[in-house]
Amino acid sequence: MVLGGAYPESFMADVVPFVERTYRVAPGRANRAVAGLSMGGMHTLAIATANPRAFDYVGIFSHAARVDSTIDTRLTALRDGKPKLVYVTVGVDDFLLENSRVLIDRMKKAGLTPSYRETPGAHTFFVWRQYLADFAPQLFR
Repeated sequence: MVLGGAYPESFMADVVPFVERTYRVAPGRANRAVAGLSMGGMHTLAIATANPRAFDYVGIFSHAARVDSTIDTRLTALRDGKPKLVYVTVGVDDFLLENSRVLIDRMKKAGLTPSYRETPGAHTFFVWRQYLADFAPQLFR
């Protein structure tokens, strides 16, 4: 699985502080969500599992990561971080459908209870806009 590298560390060291100092947002995990689509879904998974106590809300749309047993420890850490929502969704015609099914299986084996949906559609912005419209109202409750 491609979840290593400097990206998750840089996101927490550079992006999160920039957002919290530049925009009028409340700090802390209860006030943070991370989400992404396709490769951004892979990055979201990397960020959330590397920083399991940093975000209460995680949205993974049509993620592009190859999932194998190396993710199990990271998913256990995410479970122990107790996020309020782990939202995973993918279209039934998306070429990454099997990735999401494997990820959900691994999440459940790690003891996570993700919100998972398979919807009509493929790997397109039309589908992802629907996911964002569903995900956003569930945030910061």
